[in-house]
This record gives sequence, structure tokens and C-alpha cells, in this order.
Amino acid sequence: MVENKSPERLNELRQRRLYLVVAGFVYWIWWFGVEAILPHSFNPFLSRSLVTGTILSFFVLSYVSRWIRDHIRGCFIFSIYLITLHYYYLFYNNGGDANWIIGDYIPITAISLCLLSGEVLLTYSILVMFLSAILVYFVPSLRFSVFLPGLFTILIQANIGLRSRLGLIRTLAESKARFQLLFNSAFEGVLVHENNRITNANDIVAQLSGYSPDELIGKSPLDLIHPSELVAIAEKMMMDEVAPYETSGVKKDGTTLDI
Repeated sequence: MVENKSPERLNELRQRRLYLVVAGFVYWIWWFGVEAILPHSFNPFLSRSLVTGTILSFFVLSYVSRWIRDHIRGCFIFSIYLITLHYYYLFYNNGGDANWIIGDYIPITAISLCLLSGEVLLTYSILVMFLSAILVYFVPSLRFSVFLPGLFTILIQANIGLRSRLGLIRTLAESKARFQLLFNSAFEGVLVHENNRITNANDIVAQLSGYSPDELIGKSPLDLIHPSELVAIAEKMMMDEVAPYETSGVKKDGTTLDI
């Protein structure tokens, strides 16, 4: 079976690897912070090292194991659940100390910002509230604190904020799709360039030049101009001249065309 190496898949893999290595190292470094700020708290080094070691192992194995690469999203979700469960284990053994209430908000907020699926964030929110309810049951002093109200507020804002962002992304994607449809429907060749690099080109430009649309992206517009016309065209581009003019172009196969 051929491994999926599409740009979207590779981008997700890079993103999840980054999240894993950052989560692993930051959560491990927290041990030293807790020792410095709360030296007498329950903060076992071994359990934290096991958690961070598991997370970082997913990162390392993603370079050698196809199964891990294919399931990198699940590995990431497992990792954030593991961090959350471990933190509540520490929270419970520190007797609901106020410092750990504030500390609880930090990983929950950070993790919520890393979740880009409404369903995954909602599931995570339910898990956090479930663990918090159990913690309050076994540590009665938390019933008279801002712990649950504060946590509930953070999770509600995270879910609403994510849904708003996803809605905006969908709207932008639909607008881009409509623009691209009109762009490709033009009867003349049209390309868009920025900083002397082509960022978009319609099908007519591709047909005329002999390049595929993907090949055109990233090229300089001057690559499509015949060498004898380069100086004149470069001068017009520097002058930001917008009046139409004719020139000679060069195709991928080296033949010339009028443009």
C-alpha cells in the first residue's frame, strides 16, 4: 500500500510533530518550575518523565514507523489526554491547593488552542469536566472555590471561539473557490504575481505557456518573457505601468508566442 504523501498530509504530519515535541519538552520543564516555586508539593519526577517520554517517543517513532505516521493525530490526542490525566493526578495529591487550580487553567487553555476539530475539542472538554467533577467530589474544599466556574468558562470560550474560527475559515474557503472559478473562466490568460513570483495563474496561461498551473507557481513572470523583451518589460514593471501592451513570450518548449 502506497503511503499518502499529499501536501495536506505532510503539512499535518509536520504540525503534529511540532505539537508533540513542544508538549513533551514543556511539560517536562514544568517539573523544574514546580520544584522552584512550590518546593514542598507532590511532584514526582518519575511519573512526569514517563509521560513526557511517551509523548516524545511518538515524535521519534514518526520518523521510522509508518503506522505512527498514519495515526499521528490519534497519537497527539492520546498525548494530550495523558498530560491531562497526569496533571489531575498531581492536583489530587496536592489536596486541591489554590496554586494547582491556577496551574490547571494553563494546560487546559494551551491544549484547547491546539485542537482544531470541534468534535475533538468538545470530547476533550467533556473529559476535563468529568475529571474535575471527580476531583471536587474527593477534595471537598474545591466546592467553595472558583475552580469549576473558571474551568467551565475557559472551555465554553474555547469551544465558541473554535467554532467561530472554523466558520470564518469555511467562508474564506468558499470565497476563494468562487474567485478561482471566475479566475479560471476568463477568456484571456491571467496570472497574479507578488515580489516577482507567480502566486496564481489560470488555465489559459497554462495552455499558452505549456507549463502546468503547479509549475507556474513560484516562477518569475519574466521567465515567460522572450529574452529580447526582458529589459523593456522589467522597466515597465519597475514603473508600475498598468496600461496594456504587447510583447513576445517564450513557451516551456522554447518556442515564442505573442502576448
